Amino acid sequence: MDLLSNLNLDVLPEQQTRINPNVSIALQNNPNINLGFDACCTCAKLLTNNSKVDVCCKGCKRVWYCSKECRRLDSEISSNTSTNFGEENEEEQMGGGHSAIICALLRLCSLDEDVENLKNTTDADNKLTKEERESAIIRIISEFESYPATLANVIMDAPCFEPILDKFKKHKKQRRGKKDRQIHLDVQQQQHQQQSNNNKTLTIHIIGASKESELWGDFHLEHPSGNAFGAYSEALSNLTSTHKGLKSIRLAFIGPNCPIENMNIVKYINDDDDDNYNKKSRLSSSSSSCKLILETHCHNYEAKYLQQNEGGNGKHSSTSSSSSPLSKPDIVVFFNPGFTCPDYDWSDALKACQNRDKAIKTPFLVTTNTEMEAIADMQYLHSHGYIDSLPASVADIVNEGMPIMSDNHNHHHEDNNNTIEYNQQNTMFFGENVYAGSRVRQSGNMANDLYCKNKYIFGGLFSHGGTGSSISIG
Repeated sequence: MDLLSNLNLDVLPEQQTRINPNVSIALQNNPNINLGFDACCTCAKLLTNNSKVDVCCKGCKRVWYCSKECRRLDSEISSNTSTNFGEENEEEQMGGGHSAIICALLRLCSLDEDVENLKNTTDADNKLTKEERESAIIRIISEFESYPATLANVIMDAPCFEPILDKFKKHKKQRRGKKDRQIHLDVQQQQHQQQSNNNKTLTIHIIGASKESELWGDFHLEHPSGNAFGAYSEALSNLTSTHKGLKSIRLAFIGPNCPIENMNIVKYINDDDDDNYNKKSRLSSSSSSCKLILETHCHNYEAKYLQQNEGGNGKHSSTSSSSSPLSKPDIVVFFNPGFTCPDYDWSDALKACQNRDKAIKTPFLVTTNTEMEAIADMQYLHSHGYIDSLPASVADIVNEGMPIMSDNHNHHHEDNNNTIEYNQQNTMFFGENVYAGSRVRQSGNMANDLYCKNKYIFGGLFSHGGTGSSISIG
């Protein structure tokens, strides 16, 4: 991430809000307080919401305290905290507090929000310099691009998706005599015709999708692809170029926060001009073209809805072309779902993913904002029986000291100087996402904590069902 290198940082300092014993007690008594927002970031005393009494950081104006003394204490370097982020300490780790680095990153959060909210207003109106506005636009765009970039590239990299994608690779066929070829065609011609569409279509369900995130909402800043649909088309071009048997890709965005009016948009990969659709449609049978279908469904992802909308039974409205039934997924994707968040209930969606096909385990991809969220989500899926195994390093954390398995049980895949860990059968993977954007955001409940959307990824195969399992690796 160029932003971090400019600040001489190797990694984003994510969890920097200090949790001292007094703060810990306050959080236990009232887990709904938000440190640095409605409670002092240093001592957790509830704030008055009166700017004449409460004190905020003078630099970023995004972290609040009950007094100047608490503000001073939060900015001091703790004796228990290394000045180098990521460096190990023998003493118990605690957050670094409101350091100069955190303050600088939070100022960037404000700039990004100003540019995003003001959108097309002039630099003079929003009091930003041209350089500040251009840098903010780059960061904002990178976050939106991380959705299609992650989806398209990770499914090409992770071994658990290989069996799905292999069927779209064109393999050289042995030469046949003319008579043999004719007999072969006569016997299988009807079967091939009936199955050709299914065999040549990759269907991906993006579960829990929202208009404002995966679909970019009302994003109107400068972007070469023009909109989210153009970006997904561009990102998937490498996949279609290496899998020549792929004739169509269907992306189904499903979630209660999708656009109320369901969309069904057809593009062609590498086709930057929607006006060419009619011309391209006449060439849809060409072996060199791959159709991209993007559809939205404003509904919870659950078995009953999926069954009602499969095989042409569903009724859909469309803003672009005639709607299609919701096809069974080859792959399912969750962007920042928060499986352990008490505000959401993912049980119906996860059960639907488990029970899609009793003969085949459904491969999945999950992104999270932080490493801790990724570990918590994997632990949740495993303890509830949705997945059969964990990467070794995660099992070690979850099982409180289980030794890491040797390399013959787990291996690592180097990708752009980042390490992705796979388990023995390559059914699970976990690591930092090199396709995440550079925009840094502020946590909503601990003011000194930072994150980047889609910063970590994990995935594998859903199990066939169960109510829970013991820790297993590979």
